[in-house]
Amino acid sequence: MHDILKVTKECREIFISYGKAFSQGVDPKIKKIKKLKKVLNDESVHVKKTQYKAIISILESMIQNNLVYSGLIKIGYFLILCDIEGYVIKLIHDDHLTDLF
Repeated sequence: MHDILKVTKECREIFISYGKAFSQGVDPKIKKIKKLKKVLNDESVHVKKTQYKAIISILESMIQNNLVYSGLIKIGYFLILCDIEGYVIKLIHDDHLTDLF
């Protein structure tokens, strides 16, 4: 006999996420967290944040003024702003996620 899988709205997003991960060659079941290859010192982080200050300001303003984005942030979504080299410049998230980052 074959089991029938009931796809609810909640698990549909998980299936889609797994599919996207596999299509990009990423195993979504990775348990081991790899260390970052490069970490910037405090001075370099400050330089990058200063360099991208205008973009950060626009992004924060957009989220504060848009009910959809601000609502998504409040329910647990987060945004990661990276520069062209992949360094994280800004994390935008709700306060209850602070300990996770």
